[in-house]
Amino acid sequence: MAHRAKDLKLPFIAPFTAELIWTRFNMTLMQRIKVKELYWGKRYPILKLLKNMGIKNFRGVKDDKMGIYIERNDTDDGLYLVATGKNNPEDYTRILRWNQYTTKVPWWGDTPCSMINGTDGNNFRPFLTKESKIYAFNPDVCSSHLNFESFFEECLILLLKAPTFSPEYSDTQIQQGIGARLHSYRFPHISLAHPGTQLATLKEGVETYDHWVKPFVPVYWYTYVFNVTNPDWQSKGQRPRFHELGPYVYWEFMEKRNITFYDNGTLSYRQYRAFYFQPDMSKGKETDEIYTLNPVLLTMAHRAKDLKLPFIAPFTAELIWTRFNMTLMQRIKVKELYWGKRYPILKLLKNMGIKNFRGVKDDKMGIYIERNDTDDGLYLVATGKNNPEDYTRILRWNQYTTKVPWWGDTPCSMINGTDGNNFRPFLTKESKIYAFNPDVCRSAHMTYREPMEFMGVPGYRFRPPPCTYVSSRDDPANACFCETKECLGNGVLNSSSCLESPVTLSSPHFLHADPKFVNDAPGLKPVEEEHGSYAELEPNSGVPLRLSKKVQVSFQLAPLAGFPTLQGVPDMIFPVTWLEEKAILSPETAALFHTRLLTPLLISSTVSKAAIVLGVMLLLAWVPLYIARSAGHQGGIRGFHGGADPNDDQRKRREAEKEDGRPTEGGWDSVALPSADGARPNGSEGAPLPDEVESVTELASAALIAATAETDCVAMEDSGDPLFN
Repeated sequence: MAHRAKDLKLPFIAPFTAELIWTRFNMTLMQRIKVKELYWGKRYPILKLLKNMGIKNFRGVKDDKMGIYIERNDTDDGLYLVATGKNNPEDYTRILRWNQYTTKVPWWGDTPCSMINGTDGNNFRPFLTKESKIYAFNPDVCSSHLNFESFFEECLILLLKAPTFSPEYSDTQIQQGIGARLHSYRFPHISLAHPGTQLATLKEGVETYDHWVKPFVPVYWYTYVFNVTNPDWQSKGQRPRFHELGPYVYWEFMEKRNITFYDNGTLSYRQYRAFYFQPDMSKGKETDEIYTLNPVLLTMAHRAKDLKLPFIAPFTAELIWTRFNMTLMQRIKVKELYWGKRYPILKLLKNMGIKNFRGVKDDKMGIYIERNDTDDGLYLVATGKNNPEDYTRILRWNQYTTKVPWWGDTPCSMINGTDGNNFRPFLTKESKIYAFNPDVCRSAHMTYREPMEFMGVPGYRFRPPPCTYVSSRDDPANACFCETKECLGNGVLNSSSCLESPVTLSSPHFLHADPKFVNDAPGLKPVEEEHGSYAELEPNSGVPLRLSKKVQVSFQLAPLAGFPTLQGVPDMIFPVTWLEEKAILSPETAALFHTRLLTPLLISSTVSKAAIVLGVMLLLAWVPLYIARSAGHQGGIRGFHGGADPNDDQRKRREAEKEDGRPTEGGWDSVALPSADGARPNGSEGAPLPDEVESVTELASAALIAATAETDCVAMEDSGDPLFN
């Protein structure tokens, strides 16, 4: 009614009349309603009045009832005219007319949006390809839609998409539950039967699902603080000096909640976290006190300088700081620094109507207060059902599908990869693994560094490239991370637009950053092995063996005009704390890897290698025989030492059988060898599959064919998924 009333010619009278009617019928904005009524109709007496007043019925109304689907029940949705497919099979069930409309519906004007395209969504044309677009028209949603791509599931099919029967895939086979090429290959074509695929598919009842909901390895936060050893540095005209304390260790309880599966191979969830101090693992107590910057004062200054009245705002801020005895440096407990310290000034700001800062909760401010006993948003991810390489890839975070708002409409805002706790399977040394983390306001990637092994499980070690925090001076692609034309410098990310305070993020101790940042902070000493992040992953499944994610939180400190409290301070990046989020594979999980993944792969690899070796051995034994036989046919040497061929009678018998059309048995004539160009004779399409192998010689021949193709396979480039590579 409100929607209709606002469009009338008398905009003041119509709303007034509507309000009178709502009051007369006790209509309120919110209602209590049964599910059945919501869908199939609830009786509203007001509808009868409107009908008697001559007001046209609304959509969704029938017999003085209104419901979302009332017009769809016990009725039809119009008259369709469709093609039968008789003249052209590709026109099968294509809509030619709906009611009186042949090409366009009236809802979107004379525009392409009004086009009637495709079928009714229940049937589709045949002869689909990967390039096909399947259209459907649905009057209930008022438009035609580009439909979805489907994927076979619950089928033990080796490969599901073309070119299934090309030579590239023809020697694929199942061994011990594995679908892989017979020979070793740089990037094996692995199917749904591969155990790595089973580990990389989210599905209730699957063994790894429970471990995904609650991590199967304990996750710990190792936090370190930078204590300022000369807290009176400002009054003495000195530079602050720093001493690292820690680690203060917290167990990170993680659980995915509000999990909802969808039919299109996606699911949504919220990642809940809570932190619990571990005194036995820590070097210090949560009650330890340190000297560091006052985050409330700096955040207020950051906000005040951006107001339209730059002189008044700093003056007001200074008055408030004096009233609440706020100083630039503060003495604070470690627990308060992380999980919140109560600042009375925050309550005043709240009462003044000033928007809360990030990192504030219940009049407390702390660096990680918004991460404890809460979640970091609603995620929509791929389950891996449609494509194992999309396993846990983020498709949506809160309302953002492709970009977050912090860096504008630029590549820096892209949401790429997973949440950093799970990764896609089938990794290679050329893979880039992406992760999106809202706490650091961006997506980042790691690249392969070196092979490793942990608890007998082989893996790949990935590290962030040094360019992760490089400024636009050295990498123009990172220019979109700079709020102004001038970046802060290499190795430091200005996160003030995201965190709403003058916060910067970097690697601990300014690893890979400009030397000036380390020189400005005496006491810091970056070391790659101590301060660099890494991810050690089992490449077939993408499951982490060891994870170490490290980040440092610092404040931008600089003199600001109009703020006496900030006069005389150095222009520097002031380090406050850094943390390492660490997870290590447990012995139980290592055993799972051995039984579910490594043992089947080892069996497959052993069988493949044995077949190759056997093939080579048999080939070496066969070559001189073949030469001798060929020479014998030409009247030359009949045997290795002259004289009669001891197998001459057997050879003649086989030749006689061939002339009679009888099949030959045994011998090398029964094996199809590759020609010089690598093609198999008689038009065959590759090595025989397991159910075709009837003798050891055929298996050896298959291995030999695979081995001769090895060179070409290694030379192939693996493009992979552009989102990951």
